[in-house]
Amino acid sequence: MEDYLAKAIELKGRAAIARACGRSITAVRKWEAAGLPRTEFTGETEYAAKIAKLCKNKVTKRQLLSMPRKSANGVPVEEAPGEVSSVSMNRQYVAATPLSTSE
Repeated sequence: MEDYLAKAIELKGRAAIARACGRSITAVRKWEAAGLPRTEFTGETEYAAKIAKLCKNKVTKRQLLSMPRKSANGVPVEEAPGEVSSVSMNRQYVAATPLSTSE
């Protein structure tokens, strides 16, 4: 699976992504290691949309949200024992999100 966050960072840089999302560069580094935060999949934040807009949709919101989250040890969350999986929630969200040109 392609790492769309890494692609966005390659296009615009960590600092620009951090500014666009109102977060620190350290937060963006954490997203690189573990994926976007849980709040992105519950609708509490809109980081994927902000990153897509910054990248002029060369990396889309849908692509960013399709990436699995990882636990602290780098294992995808749905495979990590004892952790609540956001991967299936992520897939349900992406499947339910209508396609549009403004992603």
